[in-house]
Amino acid sequence: MAAFTRRALDFFLDHGIVAERLMSDNAFAYIHTRSLQALLQARAISHLRTAPLHAAHQRQGRALPATLQREWAYALEYASSEARRASLPHWVRHYNDGAPTAPSATDPRSTAFATSPGSTARPEVSLLGRRRQVDGRGRRA
Repeated sequence: MAAFTRRALDFFLDHGIVAERLMSDNAFAYIHTRSLQALLQARAISHLRTAPLHAAHQRQGRALPATLQREWAYALEYASSEARRASLPHWVRHYNDGAPTAPSATDPRSTAFATSPGSTARPEVSLLGRRRQVDGRGRRA
């Protein structure tokens, strides 16, 4: 668990992204692994845990397939299944980078997680990979 988390944190750090928080469920491996807790403490990363069996988190997991069906798979008429599959990478880029959270070249962090020019809000990556604007206290702006 700790080795995987270390590699993931190093990957993000190599791309200019410093993790401040790690959110997990209440699984035994996340809570009772001393090496993971030591890693998070050494990197000053706070460990947040979700509420057990929280309905909002279950809805987030169900939202992506519904969004895919509504906005990609059935939004247009495709000539074939192959044409539909070929359009998926473009749609994913549009979904992740589309307005109003499009990347800004002026943001010194990473262009992959940048906010719009003039914005003071920090980006937050949701479970689905889409960025939301949040204020300094972690609330949605």
